[in-house]
Amino acid sequence: MVDQVSNIVEGLEASSRFAPQLVETIYLPPTPERFGVLEPPLPEELGRSLAAVGVSRLWTHQADGLTALRRGENVLITTPTASGKSLVFQLPVLEEALAGGPGRALFLYPLKALGRDQLGKLEMMASTAGLQLPSVSDGAIVDAGPAKMPLAAVYDGDTDPKQRAEIKETFPRVVISNPDMLHLGILASWRGWSPFLRDLKWIVLDELHTYRGIFGSHFHHVLQRLVRLCRTEGSEPRLIASSATAANAGEFAGSLAGRGFHWVRDSGSPQQGRHFLLFRAATSPYTLSLDLLIEFLKKGLKTIVFTKARRITELLYSWLRQQEPTLAAKVASYRSGFLPGERRKIERDLFDGRLNGVISTSALEMGIDVGGLDACILVGFPGSVMATWQRSGRVGRSGRESITAMVALPDALDQYLLQHPLELIERPYERLIVDPSNEPVSQAHLVCAASELSLHRDRDAAYLEAHAPVVGDLLRRGSLIESAETGEIGTRRKRPQREVGLRGAGESTAILESPSGRLIGTVDGARVLRECHPGAVYLHAGQQF
Repeated sequence: MVDQVSNIVEGLEASSRFAPQLVETIYLPPTPERFGVLEPPLPEELGRSLAAVGVSRLWTHQADGLTALRRGENVLITTPTASGKSLVFQLPVLEEALAGGPGRALFLYPLKALGRDQLGKLEMMASTAGLQLPSVSDGAIVDAGPAKMPLAAVYDGDTDPKQRAEIKETFPRVVISNPDMLHLGILASWRGWSPFLRDLKWIVLDELHTYRGIFGSHFHHVLQRLVRLCRTEGSEPRLIASSATAANAGEFAGSLAGRGFHWVRDSGSPQQGRHFLLFRAATSPYTLSLDLLIEFLKKGLKTIVFTKARRITELLYSWLRQQEPTLAAKVASYRSGFLPGERRKIERDLFDGRLNGVISTSALEMGIDVGGLDACILVGFPGSVMATWQRSGRVGRSGRESITAMVALPDALDQYLLQHPLELIERPYERLIVDPSNEPVSQAHLVCAASELSLHRDRDAAYLEAHAPVVGDLLRRGSLIESAETGEIGTRRKRPQREVGLRGAGESTAILESPSGRLIGTVDGARVLRECHPGAVYLHAGQQF
């Protein structure tokens, strides 16, 4: 694959069609892997499980993270995409299961697809380690002991009511969820989750960089609410976080979580050679992006195209179907708004090799494992160095060299990068920003916290002190009520969580085909009037409605 990728790049440089539009070619050479030592070593069963997925030894950053966890520290990992970060939170859970300990874990992902991807990997590792655990639906009971504890289950908006009930009857060792379900479905009815919270040993925060801005301000409070309820039940879970590289990742994690982390940033994983190509389109950047996709697919490169808008994703896919129907049969479009079953089928087909390409918005930027991809086409600069490396990191896995081709759009930033191409790979990572003291957000979550368990001046001193002006305002307004006898602060509000949206995008709206009533997809409140008004043309997976 190394020679093939190099030959394809040389072909582009010599092509009468592509060479005049190719502004710069940059090659980043490969770097070797470095191994670490874990003492004491992992159980023999986990060694076999790792060998089954092609891991003969742990890399330095994996050993560093696991060692810090064993010391009782919170761990933050910011090594590159495809560097095996997930092992740092999978292995402690499986080690606990093999030892028969009671410890449980909550894996939180910002996107539902990420969580379901993790479930399959965790189950496969448990199986190869010889852990024969019942599933939630087998009806094992909570107090049957750790040996009878189911391994893992997904508890999110796509989990049907029957499965939710089974999970709450038979809590697994690992619950995989997202911030929205934690806020609305777990914390709001936390007493039913007491057995799980009592034994909660790890909270995993994957893709931590997504919790910036207003979403991060909300998530800070959701996390504080979770931790205070865990303490009520007698547990003090450690945090394991992974993130894209950022200039201030350690500081950001500390602000978001309200505690310090052991920051693992020096990667021991190997990096294969990477070719960065910058293009200025002679006519339309979208036409050039489509031409590059067709060229890469014909050369046998599994390719992902990242666009900056849903509409462009759908248009590129439609144009591909018109120009190259044979190639298009093994390519899919992918974006938010697709139905859960559609998304999972595309992910499976990519991983299993039934698809050779995908055209996506940022929805596939994060760590869903979609198999070995060889080329990435960026339709415009993604807007940050961090996002550029995240998207580029989706290709070149499994020891193969890769191509990342950026087709510049006509805006000023893209044109600047064409004039200064080394900035694309040498520019420092951006800083991540979160404001835990945002007043409207703090007010909303303090009321939620008080509805879950009354706030106490002693027990919750640090939380109340950090938001003292907001607490005072809520007390004056009557949103919070303080008991003169006990000093406890409560609220008369019932389930205020329903009134607090974490992402600020508005309620999701179903899109139905008329007159059949068939569900086509979904659209959030911020887009529904703009994209689905009477007379609008809605594009979905290459079809017009």
